[in-house]
Amino acid sequence: MIRVRVTGEKRLARTLRRLSAAIECEMATAVREGAQEVAREARAAIEEGAASAGDDRGLAASIRVEQVGLSASVGTDLDYGAHLEFGTQAMAPRPWLQPALERAKPKIKRRLERALGDAVRATTKGGSAT
Repeated sequence: MIRVRVTGEKRLARTLRRLSAAIECEMATAVREGAQEVAREARAAIEEGAASAGDDRGLAASIRVEQVGLSASVGTDLDYGAHLEFGTQAMAPRPWLQPALERAKPKIKRRLERALGDAVRATTKGGSAT
């Protein structure tokens, strides 16, 4: 008869909990930084005149980042921000937010990849990624 004994399940469970916490922490930071990058790109596009509404400084200054957990949003409460982005019956669209997101995507992807790697490295070294 062959007998096999498996040990270490408690240690594995602890390591997985630490890894999960580290990933959540690192990814939340990466999401926030990615959203801030989109906001910077949007402000720059507005200030460079990519979308003109006459009060560009007001629109650029109104751009906000809101984050809840691993989700973030970037935008403005000013109505004319949406009018510029999507157009109206009287005005063609002059997008400023979607192009900002497209320009920021490569940096966001790199941040998320780095965050995941940092969390795994910190956990496998017995450290913490907080």
